[in-house]
Amino acid sequence: MYRFKEYTVIAEGKTAGAEMEKVIAVCSELYPKGKETFYEEILTRPEIKLFLSLAKKPFSVVGLKINNETDAEKLKKIFFDFGKVINQKTRGNIDAGAGQSKPEVSTFWTEITEKKKDTSKADIMIGRNKVSVKAPVAQIMSGKKKETKATVLAAAEASGLDKSIQKALFAEVDKFVESSETNSKKINVGALKKMTAKQAKESGNAHVKELVDNQDASKQQIINVFKDAFKNEKFAYAFAKEAMTGSEKFGGEGGNKIGQATHYLIWDYSLRKLRYTPIDSKLIGETAKKMKPEPSMKSASFVRKTKGEEGYRFFQAFRAEVKTVLGEMDEVEEEANEQVELHRRMLTEGYINENRFMDTVKKIYTVAKNKIVGLAKKLMEKIVAIAKKTKEVIQKGIKETLEMFEIDISSVKVNTEVRFKV
Repeated sequence: MYRFKEYTVIAEGKTAGAEMEKVIAVCSELYPKGKETFYEEILTRPEIKLFLSLAKKPFSVVGLKINNETDAEKLKKIFFDFGKVINQKTRGNIDAGAGQSKPEVSTFWTEITEKKKDTSKADIMIGRNKVSVKAPVAQIMSGKKKETKATVLAAAEASGLDKSIQKALFAEVDKFVESSETNSKKINVGALKKMTAKQAKESGNAHVKELVDNQDASKQQIINVFKDAFKNEKFAYAFAKEAMTGSEKFGGEGGNKIGQATHYLIWDYSLRKLRYTPIDSKLIGETAKKMKPEPSMKSASFVRKTKGEEGYRFFQAFRAEVKTVLGEMDEVEEEANEQVELHRRMLTEGYINENRFMDTVKKIYTVAKNKIVGLAKKLMEKIVAIAKKTKEVIQKGIKETLEMFEIDISSVKVNTEVRFKV
């Protein structure tokens, strides 16, 4: 069975390689009709004429002209022999228009790329198989930023990479909390006797100050966790699989599986060979070794609200809590200073004696000290709560994790051009 539709090639533009889907379909259609009919019709077909007008080296047809009798015979034989190979490999059951629709992509893909539909990974149908037609040297995916980012995130989850990231990030979050607890011990009675609340905030002895100063270093360490994880071989395999098949893009929740590719049909420039193969673990593994995806991370700001949750992320939440507590410490300091000033005036005006003044000042600063220590403990409780919430978000998946830590995949260096055996 053969069915051919009028369509526009979207993926590769006007090149001879892009026209190979049509050439394969025409040769497959005409070959079963016999050599005489094939020879009569093949060079009259507009698809073949367009292909020949675009063909450049290393195609075997380069230099052969339709209007030259000798060349025309050579061309007929080349295409006839190619039709024979096609039908031997595919049994002549080709639908050449199947891959030109734009099926729905998964909910996950839409969220990353903002697309609801996209060009199918499969170019043609051979029987029930959804087939991607490839040159012996081909790009296996587009280089668009959002598309690549979605591929990275899908591969990370599919490969179990997000689990290894979870473990590493849990360690970082725990380290963050532990360092906070260690620093908080410095805010003790002895230290508070020697400093004001303002000095405690601004000096290296106050854990809140150190945490604020160390935010950039902490964020970089978290970025490093992602960078190290993306060197994983399982991730490279999952990246290649997604790029080749669209397993999440079209096979994920909300997607239309008709867009997935299950097989490759790889042609040769000589038009003498054809490889028809399932996209199995062996082919994916070979491709993964030739591809080296290296996602580049950068600090980003995520302030949008998703699924009813507040837009605050890890560092934003932390900064908000620190700012609140520092403000409360300011209020304690100002209140204590106002009370001391009031009693100083009372001493000057003779309402109280010096001994009572000193006792009162001690009480004022003791109360202030206790409040500041209490605020320090309150901040620690908040940090621990943030850490707990962060771990819950990390367990949801890599996309949510990146947003929680205000990190974005800015670009991905990857060699998407792969040479296939035919």
